[in-house]
Amino acid sequence: MTKPPQSARSSKRLAVAALVVLCLLVAYGFWVRTFLPPLLRPVSAPPAAARPAVVQLAAPVILSLATLPQFPVLLACDGKTLEAGGTRKSTFIFQYWDVAALKETRQVTLPDPVGCRLLAISPDGTMAALADPHEHLVMFNLQTRQPMPLTQAGNVQIIGGVFSPDSRIFSAIRDGAATPGFSGFTAFDLPRGDQIWYSSTPWSVYAVAISADPRHFFSGGAISAGGRAQRGELLDTTQIREFRQEGIVTCIAVSANCRYILTGGQRGPSTLWDFRSGKRLRRLAGHFESNGSSSTTAVALSADGTMAATGGADAMIFVFDSSTGDEIARLAGDTGPISALWFLGSSDRLASASEDGTVRIWNLRRS
Repeated sequence: MTKPPQSARSSKRLAVAALVVLCLLVAYGFWVRTFLPPLLRPVSAPPAAARPAVVQLAAPVILSLATLPQFPVLLACDGKTLEAGGTRKSTFIFQYWDVAALKETRQVTLPDPVGCRLLAISPDGTMAALADPHEHLVMFNLQTRQPMPLTQAGNVQIIGGVFSPDSRIFSAIRDGAATPGFSGFTAFDLPRGDQIWYSSTPWSVYAVAISADPRHFFSGGAISAGGRAQRGELLDTTQIREFRQEGIVTCIAVSANCRYILTGGQRGPSTLWDFRSGKRLRRLAGHFESNGSSSTTAVALSADGTMAATGGADAMIFVFDSSTGDEIARLAGDTGPISALWFLGSSDRLASASEDGTVRIWNLRRS
């Protein structure tokens, strides 16, 4: 058989190549017209109808604070008086307001020549827990402006702590990173100045809470990939229940009637628990869903446990109905992370403190 000339074979190859290129161009054009526009289209916010319907609230009352450039601002309340504390230069400043009238009643200053850190204010406003430059606990009487003696308070380094609702007990969180094997918390009887409870945990503790009894203690931290909060009987270090939450638990609130526990923290939603059964009642999304990189920095429960509030590093506050988990209100106005939340008396007013140096009183009544 006679072979076609070389020029004919070359022309055939060029035709095939041109056909292949043409097919590729057609396919590319189809892809550009069909699939590329959705990829380049900017991501739009969810439609308004998809967002929870929240109550429109009146503007909050912003309490007049002394300039507090060093943060955070902390809160405490005994039902009649609201206290806020922070630092200005080398001085601790504590301000007191009448809850009913929201008028400042007095102010206490405490010199800080060595650079202490404010940990907590007692609900009755008479004491302040500080950490000295070596992270040792120092308890100050704000009435006498003198330190209070506490047995074994200087033996371990601490990172935080909380007063009991009756201001008689202080539970300090020990720094496990600074003192390996000593992570946990220590409880002190403040009228006696004695250590009454010492509990160690194999996991880091970042938050503690004390029931109104005060017979039960709660601690929250990190274990493996999640967090947990535990409770124990006073003077008995036996753990009697564990609550596992996604993420790391950094804040805990207990309702006054001891029916509910609210936990919040990093890398997960806040969670409402049943105190007696230990069962998880519901997740309160809020900060975690609104901003995946955010975290819950403060939580609070109303006295009867019917309302729950969470504050976040995103400077937002969410208020929920505890029985349904529905979002009741979304409170905006702060410019810094929320450092403290406190329901005032009934569940219709909420006090918030922010690292922007402000204290706000929110009226939660439906307009």
